Amino acid sequence: RVFGLLPARLRHGYSASGMSECVDKLVKTLWLRRKPRNRLLRIGAPFFGHGSFLSRSLSGDPDPLFPCTRLENDDQCLSRLKLELAKDDVLGVFVEPLQWTNGERIDLQRLKLIQAYCRDYETPLVTNDSTGMFHRYDRDSFLPSAIDSFLPDAGLLFLGGQMAVCFMSEELFEETPLM
Repeated sequence: RVFGLLPARLRHGYSASGMSECVDKLVKTLWLRRKPRNRLLRIGAPFFGHGSFLSRSLSGDPDPLFPCTRLENDDQCLSRLKLELAKDDVLGVFVEPLQWTNGERIDLQRLKLIQAYCRDYETPLVTNDSTGMFHRYDRDSFLPSAIDSFLPDAGLLFLGGQMAVCFMSEELFEETPLM
């Protein structure tokens, strides 16, 4: 049922036993398609969990195990994003449209520009829609990733407890188990 809330292009994915496992599966999937690129890029102050080294790195752990560059959600964000993507070492760009930690919103126009730059540089855009679901980001769309004018390449939904779903495009989806 959860996948039915997503646009048809994003109805490929996996269930997971929490947010951190979702992050691990998403990053493994990206790595299978984009190696040797290995740097993660996050915008704003997203929360992707604390249950794994990858999720802690994306959530801003002060001593990340994986290389993760943070771009502020400010007026310099888009110009810095272009510079970072031009290096061609970014595995994926991770955003949380409505941020769990501080309630900050990345406005839709900026999300669309981030999406356009990611497409220009052929870099996957990954969202955490957990805080923005239930129409909290957009009153017309249940999830940020279901907004007609904005379509990431992958994302996750933390449903509470040990329930989460990671979703992605068919191009990123990996049929084999991601253990």
